[in-house]
Amino acid sequence: MKLSGPFEAKTVAAVCERISSGGTPSRNHPEYFSSDSSGHLWVKSKELLDGAIRSTEERITDDGLANSSAKYYPTNTVLVAMYGVNVGQLGWLRQPATVNQAICGLVVNPVVADFRYVFYTLMHTRRGLISQAQGAAQQNLNQDNIRNYTIPVPKLPAQRKIAAILSAYDDLIENNERRIRVLEEMAQNLYREWFVKLRFPNHQKVKLVDSQAGKIPQGWSTCKLSDLAVVNSRSISGGVEPEEILYIDIASVTDGTVTGRRQLTFSDAPNRARRLVQHGDVIWSCVRPNRRSFALILNPEPNLVVSTGFAVISGTKAPFSYLYFALTTDDFVSYLTNHATGAAYPAVTAKDFETATLLVPRTEVLDEFHDVVCPMLELCHRLGLRNSVLHQTRDLLLPRLISGELDVSQLDIRLAENAT
Repeated sequence: MKLSGPFEAKTVAAVCERISSGGTPSRNHPEYFSSDSSGHLWVKSKELLDGAIRSTEERITDDGLANSSAKYYPTNTVLVAMYGVNVGQLGWLRQPATVNQAICGLVVNPVVADFRYVFYTLMHTRRGLISQAQGAAQQNLNQDNIRNYTIPVPKLPAQRKIAAILSAYDDLIENNERRIRVLEEMAQNLYREWFVKLRFPNHQKVKLVDSQAGKIPQGWSTCKLSDLAVVNSRSISGGVEPEEILYIDIASVTDGTVTGRRQLTFSDAPNRARRLVQHGDVIWSCVRPNRRSFALILNPEPNLVVSTGFAVISGTKAPFSYLYFALTTDDFVSYLTNHATGAAYPAVTAKDFETATLLVPRTEVLDEFHDVVCPMLELCHRLGLRNSVLHQTRDLLLPRLISGELDVSQLDIRLAENAT
């Protein structure tokens, strides 16, 4: 790597006190895994999402740690995924944790390097690191690949300034993501309170009556989704194709979040880039519904297009706020999963969506729910847009800072505050 400015090429080993991988306790011993929050955080490679790690999907017990090759790492350890589809993905620990065998932990020597600088430098030079991976069917890094990998290292004060500038963006992104999670949880809890537990406003005054779905409030009913919405109503027609599109594919959607969009000329777009969306549409991947690839579309650009692999549900007689939560419950995911056909790629059809049975509350209850929840969903959308800008700005700065092209002494670490 060509270096500019007062940078020195050093191996990762030269800036670390410890480099090692972790392990997985035997699944044959349930006592090795904690069923509550008392165990040790245990990071898996799929949880390395190029950011800070505060919590994990699973925890292991003291016995699990003692009877496996899992190792404990301190706060600020940089983590690198070594195997498979996640190879080269990064993270760093906000608090002490253990990791599995697919992760290499880098305990950075604070006298030599700033752990955040090492994290950002590995992110910037990720392609070079991944190029060291071996294997035909599956690309794998090993500890020697990582130890011997060379990165540009300026003096420690410059590292800290670079890290502080980039971290300011990530801190804002993380704060926005936390606000989004809180708002989404509030809205989901309200949906469950009103429409699952049936504790909607003034519910004490409404009698429960028998229905096919069990006891429901008087004046409510059940119906097919097709009575409340249309599925796949709009697609690009021949002869009226746009010159350019913003395209969302299935890989870019997971559990309520659109992680990316591609700007393409229509002539270069995949054949699946045909489905049009509008404000309030719910998109749901028809393939492998158990993966929960769904999202709510708000205020889309006129040229936003999604894959025909999605079912696009547009409300006609129910507000999108209600439909979104009704169509993303665990029960609805189970309904789709049970109706999916095909061995290699189990999938559902538009008909499976249309024939799904939904509870239909009275109009005034739906309207009141929408009035409360819609502002929450719209704020989540705006915060997501802000994060997109912050990501883009950080990614533009990253190569210029790491290469030494920008003089960090002339930059204000507060510039992230003005990015949006």
